[in-house]
Amino acid sequence: MIELTINGAPHRFEGDPAEPLLYVLRDDLGLYAARFGCVNCPGFTGG
Repeated sequence: MIELTINGAPHRFEGDPAEPLLYVLRDDLGLYAARFGCVNCPGFTGG
């Protein structure tokens, strides 16, 4: 089990520990504003 605090709210995740955090945030916790970004994209890195 993984316990997270996101935006001040506690959450627990009991799925596959190898699952990417992005998928947990979006699919399991319903936080759809979480997006995938690469370090080479200025739109995601602020550069």
